[in-house]
Amino acid sequence: MFVGRAKETAALNNFYVKARERVACVYGRTGIGKTTLLRDFSKDKKTIYFTAYATTDEAELELFAAAIGVKKLVLSLEGLLDEISEIGRREPILLIMDHYPNFVKANAKYDKILHEYVTEKWVRMPIKLILCGDSYLSMEKKVYGKKALWKDVLSLVMEVEPMHFFDAKQFFPAASAEDALMYYGMTGGIPHALCHLADDIRGSMERLFLQDEDNVSLLPEKTLSIELRELSYYNRMLEGYRVLPESASQPLPKTGVMTQAKKGRSVNVKAAKDGRNTYVQMRDADTGVIQAEAFLEPGKNVTIKVPEGVYVVQYASGSTWYGTLETFGPLGSYSASDEFIVSKNKWNLVAEEEQKGITLHPITAADMAPTEDKSIHVVGVLEPQIELREDYPENNPVIDGISSTTGLPVSGEAYTPVVMVLDNAEDAYPHWGVADADIIFQVPNAGSGATK
Repeated sequence: MFVGRAKETAALNNFYVKARERVACVYGRTGIGKTTLLRDFSKDKKTIYFTAYATTDEAELELFAAAIGVKKLVLSLEGLLDEISEIGRREPILLIMDHYPNFVKANAKYDKILHEYVTEKWVRMPIKLILCGDSYLSMEKKVYGKKALWKDVLSLVMEVEPMHFFDAKQFFPAASAEDALMYYGMTGGIPHALCHLADDIRGSMERLFLQDEDNVSLLPEKTLSIELRELSYYNRMLEGYRVLPESASQPLPKTGVMTQAKKGRSVNVKAAKDGRNTYVQMRDADTGVIQAEAFLEPGKNVTIKVPEGVYVVQYASGSTWYGTLETFGPLGSYSASDEFIVSKNKWNLVAEEEQKGITLHPITAADMAPTEDKSIHVVGVLEPQIELREDYPENNPVIDGISSTTGLPVSGEAYTPVVMVLDNAEDAYPHWGVADADIIFQVPNAGSGATK
């Protein structure tokens, strides 16, 4: 069924009837209806319709000879074009070469030989040539572009576009206005998709997008495979763009500290000269909260101040900056260190490099996001009005109903009072008795400065 395309058909007929117009170019995406348009236009005309195939030059000539109706043991393009010349001497003839880029790729000389015939031998003959293709890049390069061989002899350059709504509606004349809009939205006015509609909306969606033989969702991929030489390379690029941050990129910050403590120990960080821009975070090893952050350009260094404690340093590097929330996005590189202690000993770190006491492992961009401080802050309660006993039994024995800590009556079973000492030295781990303690106090660990 051929419907619509009145404007395109009129342009082709106008090209055909004008004696001086010899070459036309018709192009458009795959499935848009170029072949159907040209076959309908040429159905009442003497026509040689040749569809080029991606094959060798010898095989291409055999296909071309079959389209002309010639049977020869030895084939050459010049010989086949001479056969067309003989037909042109007897009557007007229309030569349509579909998938023309395949014809040119078969042999680079074919393009020039055909051009010589059109511009020299066929000048005064009633032979019309239409070059058709669905590769935009190839058609522009070989046919209608500024540097194309055919640019000076083209009389018509036509891009076949999706059908507008009222032409497309002829594919589903019985549909309601609402359903017609749904059908048009599903197909985008692409004739290949319009021809595969079912009798209802659901059936059409299943046929168009779920069934392999009619799956129009594969058309974009097919278009890419036509346009690009190495589809896998471009798919990798597209995948990278797909996961780019939603926010726009920002100017790269200058080297310097972004946030830090007012007082504390110094940690020096240097970026390699041949490295990339680097964003640095110093995080509390227990809570994961960012205590300081800085930005370094290649070869630069900064000094960060943080309170004494146990830390993890995290690095993000890249070329495109999206801010401190998304850093360098999915194309950046990310790493984090194991825990290390910041105390009296000054650290001199080299961004993204391991060194004595610093071991790195890979992380993701999501790991650079700020962490909420979930540490428990206990508010002290002071009750100065509690009257303590002035005298205690010898050795302060446990007495049922009496707190050995305060000397006041308590309810419940007798218990042994517990005093809990917090000591942050590594050999003091793990602590015991926090949940059962009556009194908890902290011992200043002046030795290594690990106490918080």
